[in-house]
Amino acid sequence: MEDFRRLAENYIATWNEKDAEVRRKRIQELWAEDGEYVFPQAVLSGHDAILAGVTDAFGHYGAKGLTFRLRHDAAPDANHDAVRFGWELVDPESGEVSMAGVDFIIVDKQGRIRSDYQFFDVVPV
Repeated sequence: MEDFRRLAENYIATWNEKDAEVRRKRIQELWAEDGEYVFPQAVLSGHDAILAGVTDAFGHYGAKGLTFRLRHDAAPDANHDAVRFGWELVDPESGEVSMAGVDFIIVDKQGRIRSDYQFFDVVPV
């Protein structure tokens, strides 16, 4: 369970990472080489595509000063090679939540993300 909590924390840190090279390294460490990030708008496969998606999100939300964090009401929960956790995108100054959701992740034998399915509970209007 502790490994899955660390996975969730590292996952969130990746989305908040300001340094492009550190972000790339985090993705290479977290995801399997042929891993997938699946969300309602697209399926991104492989490190380069995932990096482009995370970088795009950071450019959009990070540029506004918003940050991702784990949700306390949906803490990381593990079941064999799967983990789910809730997250939210917040304005650190006001505490206002602009987006929230849950990720369901399957890891490989090395503990790297094989599949990451993201579901949205709150989306920006």
